[in-house]
Amino acid sequence: MRRGWGSGARSMSSRSAPTSVMAEFCRPRPRHAAAAPRRAPGHPPYDAPMGHEAAPVGSRERKRRRTNGDLTRAGLELFLTRGYEKTTVGDIVRRADVSERTFFRYFSSKEELILRPLRAACRALLTEVARRPEAEAPLRALHEGGLAALRRVTGERPERHLATLRVVCAEPGAMAACLRLSTEQQHELARVLAAREGLPEDDPRPLVLAGAFMATVVRATLSWDERGDGTLESLVEAARSHVALLGPALAGSWR
Repeated sequence: MRRGWGSGARSMSSRSAPTSVMAEFCRPRPRHAAAAPRRAPGHPPYDAPMGHEAAPVGSRERKRRRTNGDLTRAGLELFLTRGYEKTTVGDIVRRADVSERTFFRYFSSKEELILRPLRAACRALLTEVARRPEAEAPLRALHEGGLAALRRVTGERPERHLATLRVVCAEPGAMAACLRLSTEQQHELARVLAAREGLPEDDPRPLVLAGAFMATVVRATLSWDERGDGTLESLVEAARSHVALLGPALAGSWR
């Protein structure tokens, strides 16, 4: 019998349910014979290879990636020095030495320039959580999958990802865009959790946990920025320590 979100959790008394349910989040489940991760009907294959794992590309694609990188770098530099709200698309294209038409071939807006690396991080999170062993409880799968996703998206260009996060933390407009994306991605993450547990997508528990996890990630990022050293190591530690506190904060005693 699976020790996840089965029917047993629903039959608990209201007094004992919070602690018992959180214990189920954190407790390892019995290991079964190796099997493919469960997916809800029509669920997308989040463990498919991501773009940076593709085969070598030709000169046209290298040029496209170089232009994309130049625009991203120019935008982040201006956001950090001039401010997100005060920077225009015209400022970005002048810094990157391209036309506005070129900018809009790559990005729909300056907001998209901020959101694209964050979307890549969300895709990595979905992939890594879907790959976690079936025996892991949901919260443990989120913890380990989240750390793996962070290492994955910062592996090639950590400075670009860290600069994006600094802009998000410093600029209310960028933070608002990030929070909208986080709200959207909670539903995707809940579908991955429901598929792992063999639950119908209308079961509310995966979405509750996904929402708590995404809020914790935002809080960890703000704490990293407030700490001030801006390093990848401190970001990883902030993520690790905050997610580790999620279970005890929800179900444990604070005294």
